[in-house]
Amino acid sequence: MHYKILISFTMKFPKIFEIKTSKRYFFVASLSSILSDGALYKFYGTSGRFDGYCFYLKRRKLNIVKQSNYLTFMRKMIALNPIPDNENKFSCMNDIIQYLFQNNKPLEIHLFKGQFLYGFILSYDTEQIKMKALYFNGSVYKDNVNISVSNIKELFFGSPGLEKYEFLLQEDIIDDLKETPVIYSKQPLIKLHTLCSIFFKSRYCFEVGYINGIDDGKVIMDLFDEEGFYDGVLIRDLAEVSKISYRGKYLKMMDKLINIHHSKAKMLNKNDFNGIMKYCLENQITVNISTKNRKQFDYAIIKEINSSDLLCAHYDGFAHYIGERKYPLKDINYLCFGDELTKNFNQIINTKDVLTK
Repeated sequence: MHYKILISFTMKFPKIFEIKTSKRYFFVASLSSILSDGALYKFYGTSGRFDGYCFYLKRRKLNIVKQSNYLTFMRKMIALNPIPDNENKFSCMNDIIQYLFQNNKPLEIHLFKGQFLYGFILSYDTEQIKMKALYFNGSVYKDNVNISVSNIKELFFGSPGLEKYEFLLQEDIIDDLKETPVIYSKQPLIKLHTLCSIFFKSRYCFEVGYINGIDDGKVIMDLFDEEGFYDGVLIRDLAEVSKISYRGKYLKMMDKLINIHHSKAKMLNKNDFNGIMKYCLENQITVNISTKNRKQFDYAIIKEINSSDLLCAHYDGFAHYIGERKYPLKDINYLCFGDELTKNFNQIINTKDVLTK
């Protein structure tokens, strides 16, 4: 779908739609504003929470989906979340670049050559941007990366998740990014009840929280989101933990945010896997669960706890009841609940009249 057709569509239907950027990737978004050289969109995460802005150039070809089962579900999720209305006014892409530079905001840039990177703008002019960046394509830290403005395909900014990557660009872990481990070890030392960043088989994607304990080969954590609010319980196989950090500027910032919001008061503080399963059963909590040798994550509500398995009511990704499913206890390698996604999911399951537009 070309730009002019896209604009006429979004002006007529200014609510929620899918932007497909390829066969595999798409975003749930709504139009924020039309600029002289492109369009600015709000986009939303899987929990329905506002997750930042994306700028697309006029010459960028996009496919728009206005109706699908997933969109129907996402409209319900988005209706459960507040959308910020304090938007900045931009007239062109250069205004966005100036705003990000002046406020030292992290951004994600996608280039027409297929490259993408995260980082901060060090300087810019009408033809070139100089960035402090972490290349995801090449997994290489770069202090000075020169980007031609004409090669920029799209910009993402304003996402709380992007703030995480400031942690990866701090001076105190540059050596670690250069493959000289100074903070981490392959078999990380577990410090209980200490705020940490924990990585699961990735050098870049991590969670922040407190490790409450290790039980039956599983690490049990209370998590916090990028704004310092409590974000539920996560249980993962200890064998999947690749790195843990207990220091850095990002964690100092997170500790301040957690204290400002008094988020620790909401922590479950449980370190017993079976006890947590009983807690979920008694409170009929929706969990996101997966087992070994499965690539799929299920939404489920525990109905029975047996000696060797959980009997659960199983739901698809649109909150439709499918039937009962058993999960062997020894095979559970991922379980989370109490985060925005599962809480909203639970509300949709238990509410018949949710706004769908």
